[in-house]
Amino acid sequence: QLSTACSFGIWWVLSSPIFLSIFSHYGVGLMRFCYNLALFLCSPIAGHLVDRVPVRSVLCGTTLGRALIYALALPALWLVCRSPLLPLHAMPGAELALQLLVLLLVFVDGLFVSLANVAAIDCGGSDLVAQESGAPIDDRVRARFNARHQAVFDGAMLLLAPALALGTHLAASAWQAASPAEASLAAATLGTAAAAP
Repeated sequence: QLSTACSFGIWWVLSSPIFLSIFSHYGVGLMRFCYNLALFLCSPIAGHLVDRVPVRSVLCGTTLGRALIYALALPALWLVCRSPLLPLHAMPGAELALQLLVLLLVFVDGLFVSLANVAAIDCGGSDLVAQESGAPIDDRVRARFNARHQAVFDGAMLLLAPALALGTHLAASAWQAASPAEASLAAATLGTAAAAP
């Protein structure tokens, strides 16, 4: 539950700059359209799906899925389609392919979120967990869980997300400072290989 709350806190802060950098001024609108379309399509059946799977599995699976999208798949797409060190960035259609694949990932993220929302603490997930485990629950327990959930969400948004943004900015600055030399080295290496018999 808390890792799900943490992922939402980070996502709300860091997603807009990512999508603006990929799609320019209309990036946030495109991203929200795909994300909300997935919520609209999946939310009506999400409750039925979650009823058939343990709540812990739903939360772990959706949190892991979102982590893979934003920590692995998006950076990999960016590197493959935009890195000057790889030949794909200059190919016709590379930018369009990047944008379409990113929108597909955002749609999949929306599917994950529609499932996670059913089991999240702030949407009654405490009752689902109590019902599943047979543990008693009352308003005092709900209030305690809600307070923890809100504290983690706020902490992720106010502390963790800015720290990640600063780390990303420093890494990007270091990459930009080093990339001209690396690009020259890569070009020389490729040129040497091409010239070889």
